[in-house]
Amino acid sequence: MKRVSGMFLSLLGILMYACSPVVYTDTAPEADFGAYETYAFLPSGEDEGDGTIYTEKIINEVQQEMEARGYELDPENPDLLVNVNTMYEEEEELQRVPVATTYPYYTDGFYTPATLEPYYYTGFATIPEITGYGIREIEYTEGTFVVDIIEAADREIVWRGWSETPIDPEYIDNSIRDYIDNIFEEYPVEPVRE
Repeated sequence: MKRVSGMFLSLLGILMYACSPVVYTDTAPEADFGAYETYAFLPSGEDEGDGTIYTEKIINEVQQEMEARGYELDPENPDLLVNVNTMYEEEEELQRVPVATTYPYYTDGFYTPATLEPYYYTGFATIPEITGYGIREIEYTEGTFVVDIIEAADREIVWRGWSETPIDPEYIDNSIRDYIDNIFEEYPVEPVRE
């Protein structure tokens, strides 16, 4: 029983890892992240409306990540400027889907060579036979989050993290949290508090 539960937990971990957003980062080699203490956000340029709700949630998530790393918000004299960009696009994907039928006259041994019979599922007559393929259109939202950390003194980007992943609009709040968490896992400064 312990072996089965261990395998289940391993499989669950692999699935969770596979479903997490893919993150890319770029760090300026000369940046001294230990020298920075304060930060402020740059305006996103979004108009009033639905987009500002998501921008506010993203800023709150980024703020939590920055403060967890010991940075203090200082809009007057920041060491770092944080610029967050989001882009959403409705995408479509076409998938080839098998069209299957089951015939009631299938019996054991039907289309089964005798030499291969020990390898075939004995209840194969309950499995539909693929008779062709159809096309199914799937709509999804593709989202890109980009977080730029800019040194305020010289206006140079010292770190950039970004992620592109399909987003389920029903779970956008969790998607935002996952994006930001995964992006900041790659940040050069480890959290000092959670």
